Amino acid sequence: MSCENNLFTLLTGTPTPGGTWTLKSITGSGAPSSVKLNMAEGSPAGTYYDVDVASLPSPVLNPNGGSTDHNLWWKPIGTAPYSNNPATCNTSWVYTFTYTPPASLCNNPPTADIVWTLYTSENGTTNYDVCDGTAVFSMKSKLTGCGATAPNGGTWTIIQDNGNPDAFNLGAGTFNPSDAEVTGGQTYIAKYTVDIDGAGTCADCIEEYTLEIDIIAQASAGGPGSITTCI
Repeated sequence: MSCENNLFTLLTGTPTPGGTWTLKSITGSGAPSSVKLNMAEGSPAGTYYDVDVASLPSPVLNPNGGSTDHNLWWKPIGTAPYSNNPATCNTSWVYTFTYTPPASLCNNPPTADIVWTLYTSENGTTNYDVCDGTAVFSMKSKLTGCGATAPNGGTWTIIQDNGNPDAFNLGAGTFNPSDAEVTGGQTYIAKYTVDIDGAGTCADCIEEYTLEIDIIAQASAGGPGSITTCI
């Protein structure tokens, strides 16, 4: 995971420059209480430094050791011996950064939070054997590994259809082994793609899972027969 961003530009409204940042919390199943963050200051980003956060909420994050720049960048990559993202497939940790603008004579400065969700996933391929003539099935339900817990709402595309795209219903995410042109020995391949952040701005947030459907010919008992013999 990379996809660094400037925290200040993620704030809405018209935040006053010159303030400071803290890491308020990290939540989610198994989230750590101490991390090492890869951060930079400036616009554009300067050099990235490892920033140790021993407890939460943290003091001001200031990787350069000098005056704090409100333009604070985070590159969410794990730095040994720490991991900034969960290890379990398709789970997330939520980092909340708090921005405090400079004090003014008008009032005590308010604060604003940036909520940044890190999500762990992994592309993969599933092989699934099915007999011809059997019932329509959901392709997503056959995915294994990280694909088994991949979010809903993705899209299916055909990779291989043996000249028979009608076996797929991409909108419904289903495959029909009973289609007249589906026969034993064929292989159909479809890809499931889901964009976690919904914006297409981070390649690491786009998951792709491939389902290879191998068609097995149904055994046949033939039909009834009869014979007459004399002895």
